[in-house]
Amino acid sequence: MYYLSLTRTPWVFWTERMGVKFFEVEHGVPDFVLPFVRGSAFWPAKTFARELWGIDASAKAQLSESGTAECLPYYSDLTRFHRGDESYAPNGELRFLFAGHYSFRKGFDTLIGAIEQLKLLCGDLKWHVTLCGDGDLKHLLTERPELEDRVTNLGFLEIAEVPGVMKRHDVFVTPSRYDGWGMVVPEALAAGMPVIATPAMGSANDVTGNPDCLRRIAPGDTNALAQAMRWFVENVQAIDELGGQAVQVASRYDSVAGSQRFTELVTRVLS
Repeated sequence: MYYLSLTRTPWVFWTERMGVKFFEVEHGVPDFVLPFVRGSAFWPAKTFARELWGIDASAKAQLSESGTAECLPYYSDLTRFHRGDESYAPNGELRFLFAGHYSFRKGFDTLIGAIEQLKLLCGDLKWHVTLCGDGDLKHLLTERPELEDRVTNLGFLEIAEVPGVMKRHDVFVTPSRYDGWGMVVPEALAAGMPVIATPAMGSANDVTGNPDCLRRIAPGDTNALAQAMRWFVENVQAIDELGGQAVQVASRYDSVAGSQRFTELVTRVLS
C-alpha cells in the first residue's frame, strides 16, 4: 500500500464488512483489543487509497464513514450450477439442502432444532433434508436417531461435487450467524433453489427488492426457520415459479455482470 502510494499508482481497498464474529480459529488477540487492531490496519487504506469498495451494502455503509465508497460484490461463474432438466420435488417430496461447516457460526444448531420442530409440524407430509459438510457440531445430528428418516448426511464434499448435489434439491437452507459474504447463496439461487438465509450473510443482505425466492430469518431463531421450512413443505406447487425467480436474482452475481461492474469502477479509478 505504501509503495503504491509513494509511486502514485492508483489503488483501491476492497473488503467485507469489518468486524468478524464467531471466530472458528484460535487467535491471540483479546476481543477488547480487536477494534484498535482493525482501526490501525485500516488507517493506510482510508488515508491513501484512491477509492474504498465494500462487497455489500453494509460494508459500503461502514466504509462511507471514512470517505466515498462503492459497492462491488463477489462474483463467480455460476453456469456450472444451472439446473438444466432436473425437476423439482419428484414424487411430491420436497428436498432441503444445507452445505457448510457444522458449526455455531453457520447456525447448524439452529437447523437441527428447526428439523425437530418441522417433524412435529409436518410429520405427515413428504420432505427430506440433506446435509453436506462436517464440523464440531456433528454430534447434534448423531445424538438424534429419531431424525434418521428425515435427514441424510453426505459428509464433506469436494467443490466439484457441490453443483450436482444442488441441482437435485429444491430449497437451500443456510441459517448463518455470520458470513462476510457467503457465495453459497448466489450458487444455490443459480441452481434454481429458493433460499432461506439470514441478514447476517453479506450475500443475502445484498439482494435488494425482497424477492420471494429469498426468505431471511433472524440468526439463531429456530422457530422462524422451522416456520419458513414449513411454508415450502406446504406450498410445493410454488417451487417451480420461485426457482425461476431465483435464477434471475442469481444472474446479478454471475461473472458476466461482475466484469461489467468491475470495468466500470476501474475505468473511473484510472481516469
